[in-house]
Amino acid sequence: MERSEIRALLAQTKDLLSFKQTVGEVTLPFLPGFALPLLYEPENIGEDDVVSVVHNLSRLDAGIRPTLAKALYAACQQSFEDNDADFPSPQEQLDWVAEDSPEFEGCTEPTRPDDIWPLVRFLDILIRIRGHGPHSGVPLATIRATTAWDSEHGVSFTFKNGQELVEVGDLNA
Repeated sequence: MERSEIRALLAQTKDLLSFKQTVGEVTLPFLPGFALPLLYEPENIGEDDVVSVVHNLSRLDAGIRPTLAKALYAACQQSFEDNDADFPSPQEQLDWVAEDSPEFEGCTEPTRPDDIWPLVRFLDILIRIRGHGPHSGVPLATIRATTAWDSEHGVSFTFKNGQELVEVGDLNA
C-alpha cells in the first residue's frame, strides 16, 4: 500500500472515544479475504508513524502466514486444554462459542495449523506506541481478531514498526 493511499484513509475517520477509526479499510497480502479498518489514538501516535507502520505492514507477504497459523493453532490447542474440564470435547467448546457468535457456526476442530483460518475473524489494526513494557516507545501494529474457540479474549498479533512479529496474545494485548 502506498503512503499516499494510507494518508487518504487517515483523512476520513470516525471518532471512537479518544481513538480514530478509518472509514476505509486496509487489505494485507498475508490475510486474504479480510479488509480491516485502522484504529489509532492521535494523542499517542503521530500520523507519520501510522503511515510508516501501515506501509511496512502492507509489504509483508504471504510467507509469514505459516508462522501466524502455527501461533493461532497453538493458542487454540491451549484453549482446548485450559477448558477441558468445562467441555467434554473441543468440538463442544466450538459449538458453545458458536451459539453466541453465529459467524462461527459449523466450525470444526482443527487438526493442523492450516485448518485454523476458518476459526478466526480479523477485526481491525490498532496502531500505537506503548508507554511501558516490551517494545515501549516503538510504533506497533496489532492485528486483532475474535476466534471460534474463545470469542471473549480472541487473539492478536503485534508487529514492531509493522515489520517484525514480536508478540502473539489475546485481543487486548
